[in-house]
Amino acid sequence: MLLEQLVKNHIRPVIQFKNNRYICRYRNNEHKIDREAKFDNEKDAVAWRSEMIKTYGAIKNKGPAGKNTVIKRTEKAISTSSQLKMYILFWLDAIRGVPYKPAASTIASLKHMLKYDIVRTPVNKLDYTTLSRYMAQRAQSLTKPSASTLNVDMSAINRVINDVNAHLDIAFDNSALINAGRLLRKSGQIKGSGEKERRLRHGEWKLLLKGIYATKKNRALRQNYTLILRLYISTALRCSELLSLTWEDVDIENSTINLVILKQRGKRKGLVKSIPMLDKTKKLFLKLRPHDFSLKEPIFHIKAKSMSTDFTKFVKSAGIKGLSLHDLRTEGISRMLEMGLTIPIVACFTGHREHTTITRIYTNLCAKRVATKVSLIAQVNNIQSEWH
Repeated sequence: MLLEQLVKNHIRPVIQFKNNRYICRYRNNEHKIDREAKFDNEKDAVAWRSEMIKTYGAIKNKGPAGKNTVIKRTEKAISTSSQLKMYILFWLDAIRGVPYKPAASTIASLKHMLKYDIVRTPVNKLDYTTLSRYMAQRAQSLTKPSASTLNVDMSAINRVINDVNAHLDIAFDNSALINAGRLLRKSGQIKGSGEKERRLRHGEWKLLLKGIYATKKNRALRQNYTLILRLYISTALRCSELLSLTWEDVDIENSTINLVILKQRGKRKGLVKSIPMLDKTKKLFLKLRPHDFSLKEPIFHIKAKSMSTDFTKFVKSAGIKGLSLHDLRTEGISRMLEMGLTIPIVACFTGHREHTTITRIYTNLCAKRVATKVSLIAQVNNIQSEWH
């Protein structure tokens, strides 16, 4: 058997049996190869290993055969000819001591990227073909990420390369990366968040309530979920922010909510920010507040992930298509704009640091509501002009 010959000749096969599967690993520092494959039987594992040795040559080391020993090597200086993996590992190590860490999605994207062959590509060789192949592999994975998620991967690659080059003062021509990003967007493999056009359509709110009543049999749960969704629209908060509130955070007298910042670039998580409350929001909180309550007590005893899962069930039961929980936030922000609130005031409710985000994303306003509001403003102006 080939495996026995490898052991006899002190060639490291590194085939291990774990979780009822054969894990085969091939390392070759000379060719800068480190690959791993999993098989259901030993025969396929040995055949794969044999093919790798036939192609790239055998690995000999001083350690006993079959041991997963690691050959240490001196660290090489990073340059544009270095593999993307070296850039990513350097960047991940560098941000450990940074007080304001980058977005969690960027860090998670880079850590996940280390599992793919693209990280073995030299940075100066990254082009449309290489990135397109990686995006195709990611799109076919078990998680099946969307084009918007893959856009995060592309942004993460650009950030790592730019940050490391700037930190180490490395000159780099990124025109190939810029061109690759443009072609990937044109082909539809990656896509920005763009406009959020999905809103509640005529009759969908009643259908959604029917979905809640069909899914939740407990009367108190039905009422709580209905109030949560109403508050989600009227406050325009993020789901995680709304569900993390305690009664101490809600100041009914001053019509404000003291919100702990969970997501905002450039600001430390945990800071408290006061946001205004609409009269409708105040009435909903009063309706929800029990007679005997503790200020430290959470208002909602439900997690954001559970809420998202339950909302999917409500929508499915109601027969509504294409509506997500976050679309209700879009509904709330759009209604504020339709009320005639200026963008800076709306930003006070939503927490958007850049006002352009509101004008760029939340653009699907109801013409009828806007026309009604404009008509009311015109009537008020006419009355005021008559007084003068």
